Amino acid sequence: ACWMVKEALMGQEKSLRAPVCLYLARHVLWKLQEAGWYLHGSTDSNTGGTGSTDQTGVVHQAVQLQPQQAVHLLWSMARLGHRPPGDYVEVMLQQAFPPGGSTPLEPPLLSRTAVALAQLGYQPSKPWLEAYLLQCRSQMCSMEPQSLANILRALVTLKVYPSSSWLVSALQHATSLVPAFSEAEAHMM
Repeated sequence: ACWMVKEALMGQEKSLRAPVCLYLARHVLWKLQEAGWYLHGSTDSNTGGTGSTDQTGVVHQAVQLQPQQAVHLLWSMARLGHRPPGDYVEVMLQQAFPPGGSTPLEPPLLSRTAVALAQLGYQPSKPWLEAYLLQCRSQMCSMEPQSLANILRALVTLKVYPSSSWLVSALQHATSLVPAFSEAEAHMM
């Protein structure tokens, strides 16, 4: 479903993007609700964290998204101009960067996360930001100019101030990429 929304955003003529994505998003949400699923992280204490019980006593199962799926959903909502509630964004961020997650996200996904947060105007928690910046720094050497430029621009938009050592690493990498930057990417810097 996340992939379908992403493809609709990327592949359709601009005038058709919003209606196509809205249709897909509604269809996906309807199917999830029909199956009694909800996002993992919004649990009910009555079920010991494995699901949620509604007023009729029916237990609903939690949906655990893959990190890239959570990133694509946040990015799609931001591109559509949808402003989800803060607790929903937090759940999505926790699924994108699960505590103790062993597999780092690839630079384009790190970039999409930053862009989505900036477009949503959402300021994540300090611990989440620290983990995100650490992951960005570990992936910096493999970042393409577009990913690095998007991350830096989003951090400025969100008024996030990384450590001076993080900024030095980013600027050193940006300097090494100068020949590869397009005019638009260089302007974003």
